Amino acid sequence: GEHWEAAVALLAVMRLRPGCAPNGVAFNAAISACGRGRRWEAALHLVAESRSAGYPPTVVTFGAAISACEKGGQWHRVLHLLSQAGESRIAPDIIACSSAISACEKGQQWEQAVSLLADLRRRRLRPDVIAFNALISACAKGSQWHRALDLHEDLRRSSLEPDLVTFNATASACEKGRAWAEALQLLPELRRRGLEPDLITWHVLAEACAKAEQWAEAISALASMRAAGFRRNVALLNTVIEACEAHQQWE
Repeated sequence: GEHWEAAVALLAVMRLRPGCAPNGVAFNAAISACGRGRRWEAALHLVAESRSAGYPPTVVTFGAAISACEKGGQWHRVLHLLSQAGESRIAPDIIACSSAISACEKGQQWEQAVSLLADLRRRRLRPDVIAFNALISACAKGSQWHRALDLHEDLRRSSLEPDLVTFNATASACEKGRAWAEALQLLPELRRRGLEPDLITWHVLAEACAKAEQWAEAISALASMRAAGFRRNVALLNTVIEACEAHQQWE
C-alpha cells in the first residue's frame, strides 16, 4: 500500500535526469501503485500529468485510474473516467467495467450499476461473478429485490458458477424487501451447488423471516445456525423475539 510513494518519487527522479523522462508505461505503473495504496487523488493527478507530458490515456491508464477511484469510493469520478474514455474512443476492458460496477455498489448507486451492465452487453462483454455479485449487492442496498433475483437468474443461465457471496447478496436483497419465502428458496440451490451456508447466510435468513413476522421459520434458521456451530448475536435474537411476541409464540 505504501509503495505508491516510492513510485511517485521515482517518477520525480526520472524527470530530473536527462534522457530519462518517464514514458506512458512508467506513468501507468505509478497510477496502478496509487490505486493499490488507495490514493485516488494522486492517481488522477498522474493521469493529467501523463497527458501533459504527451502521453494521452490508454485503456491501461483508464483501467488503473478507475480501479484507484473504486478503491477510494469515488463512484462519480469513476463514471467521469468512463465518459472520458468514451470521448477518446477507448473501450475499457471487463476488469475496468467490473471495478466501475463495484464503485457504484459501494456508493449505493444501483441504477448506475445496472446501466453499466447494459453497456457491457451492448459491447458483447460478459460480466464475471465478481461483477454480478456487485450488481446484486447494489440492488440489495437500493431495496430492489426483484432486480436482484433477476440478476441471480441471469447468472444461473450463464456459464458462471454463483458463489457464497452471490447467494448472501441475493438473500440480503430479499431480506430488505421482506421477501422471506424467496430468501429461503435460495438455501436448497446453494447446497445443490456444493456450498454451505456461513454465518452471514443464516443471519440474513433469520432476519428476513423475523422481519416478515414468520416466527417459526426464524426460529428454525436460528436453530440451524446454532447446529452449524455459529454464535447468535443479541441484535438478531431480539429481532426474532419481537417476531415471536407479535404472534404470542414465545415460550
